[in-house]
Amino acid sequence: MTNFTLHDKEGAPQESRDLLDKSVKAFGMSLGGRTRAIQIGVICVTLSLMLTGLAGDQALFLALLAIGIGLASGISQPLSMVILAESVSQAQRAPSLAMRLMGNRLAQAVAPP
Repeated sequence: MTNFTLHDKEGAPQESRDLLDKSVKAFGMSLGGRTRAIQIGVICVTLSLMLTGLAGDQALFLALLAIGIGLASGISQPLSMVILAESVSQAQRAPSLAMRLMGNRLAQAVAPP
């Protein structure tokens, strides 16, 4: 069951990126734009991570939480890159995105397996 749950967690961000453009256009204005969508995504990821401790041995609940984490992070991560790219000058765009991605890799390297 663990492999299935991890697979869902990894597959959900890809699915959410496919729907990202449509969802931002459809819900972005009602949510308050890109920044609000990122905030909601972070809240969803945080709540889902907190609830995993309460799931115990309920595999279906864990799978749903993993999918929720994947969908929320899959929407908020690309949006944060767009906001970053639009908020700096053309000359600083590449170094800014590189710094953000380097932070992602550092977090993956120091996170427990």
